[in-house]
Amino acid sequence: MSKKTLFFSLILLASLTLAALAYVQITKPEPANQPGNTNQVAEIDTSNWKTYRNEEYGFEFKYPGDWDFATYPEEQKNRPEFTIFNHEWTPYGADGDLSINLVLNEASSDLDSWFDKNDKYNEEKITDLIKKSKDNLVGSEITRDDLQITLKEALIDGNRAILQKVIFYKTYYLEGPPYTIKNYFIKNGNTVLNFQAVTPTGKQSEDLIKKADKVIYTIKF
Repeated sequence: MSKKTLFFSLILLASLTLAALAYVQITKPEPANQPGNTNQVAEIDTSNWKTYRNEEYGFEFKYPGDWDFATYPEEQKNRPEFTIFNHEWTPYGADGDLSINLVLNEASSDLDSWFDKNDKYNEEKITDLIKKSKDNLVGSEITRDDLQITLKEALIDGNRAILQKVIFYKTYYLEGPPYTIKNYFIKNGNTVLNFQAVTPTGKQSEDLIKKADKVIYTIKF
């Protein structure tokens, strides 16, 4: 297994499994027109950025020209459509590393209904995974106080989006840092695009999530 594959596997597992161990009050996201919600980011110079286009799903976005872009073989199941990295990353991730993954999901219902059904932070899953955490003998136990979750709404190229931010303050594994994760759920046609920004929680994590915001807000449908 390559270092890049190992790194991605760890952050993907952390984001899909460990995040559910958080304490979070299950509520609807705040509407996009409420104060405090971010519907756009400051205008930035993207003249030196590259453009990714996906004709099949009808969208494109820009990302910094010096970032790495990785795709995965079709036979590798449970992989995202792609991952982009802000620079040469370190195994397990370190403060300053940022990746953005895209996972495509079929959705015949509206965005709220899809999110309610597929949200990995509902009360039943939280209760189940906290129990598994206590029984785990290879890592650290995660409690409800070990991370923070916020939900907001935004408009991205005129499309309503649900933004879900998860901050881990404690790592679950014997190796590797805790992660800060921001999910951007955007419905386009019968597909929900889940862009997932992942960075180790640290001094630079907030600034790196803001960089991810800048990438996501270049999306055009």
